[in-house]
Amino acid sequence: KPPPREPIQANDKIIPESMGIVSGVVFVLVLVLTQATTTIKRYDLRLEYAAAMLCITFAVLLGFVDDFLDLEWKYKYALPPLMSMPLVA
Repeated sequence: KPPPREPIQANDKIIPESMGIVSGVVFVLVLVLTQATTTIKRYDLRLEYAAAMLCITFAVLLGFVDDFLDLEWKYKYALPPLMSMPLVA
């Protein structure tokens, strides 16, 4: 069981933890390198791969923005459907 946290003082600043951006950026870079080095002959498969890559990039960006701006829940609820639009189109 973790020890109880001390109460937050009025002058303490809360610093968001944003180390997930490192793994997210590495994952997106590996996806880009995979797409660049793989020879996919069919155009529709390349388009689907690029759409999925765009959705993953938007999700990483949302996580990064949420860490720094501390978004409200209503924005976290509304943005994922917009992020999935490249897959729908």
